[in-house]
Amino acid sequence: MAEIAEDTDALGLPAEAEGNLEGWLFPSTYTFNPDVEPAEMLSTMVSTTIKMLDKYDVAEEDRERILTIASLVEKEAKKDEDRPMIAGVIMNRLDIDMMLQFDSTVKYIAPSEGVWTSEEDRLIDSPYNTYMYTGLPPTPIAAPGEASIEAAVNPADHDYTYFVTVNLETGETAYATNLEDHLANVEILNQWVAENQSSDDEE
Repeated sequence: MAEIAEDTDALGLPAEAEGNLEGWLFPSTYTFNPDVEPAEMLSTMVSTTIKMLDKYDVAEEDRERILTIASLVEKEAKKDEDRPMIAGVIMNRLDIDMMLQFDSTVKYIAPSEGVWTSEEDRLIDSPYNTYMYTGLPPTPIAAPGEASIEAAVNPADHDYTYFVTVNLETGETAYATNLEDHLANVEILNQWVAENQSSDDEE
């Protein structure tokens, strides 16, 4: 399978992906014949992603960027209603050259248990470390579904530059326009964690 995945031209992977399948294998339920070749399966997933991007009129030169933003939304959002909101936060931060500081990008290069990354993880020198580098990571970090792609194409219009999930069970997310309000929201999360679970538990 690894060798097949490396022949990305045969899978129909667009040139803008630069040979990286990450983000281009659309997550869905597929029905294949028992004797289907792995290359056909991967090719179908890639073509489904392209069809989805075309559905939302994403220009070829913007596909990789939209998929990258959508992949961040996919990893960060707990509820569909938050996807366009979080996409809006991403856009607002990019517009003012503010670091994204997403644990999800750090976990992409340093997978770990639990909700948060460690200080050691956040010191890893990698273009995927959005605590260290401004802007988007160089590629998608996950395979986004349609809701995340739509959110990346049509982000909510607001002034928020911060968000945090304040209830890890319900996925309730709070937004803020400044650090002071954000830290108050983080304290709500800390209180929820103290009352409900260890900080080392999974979301």
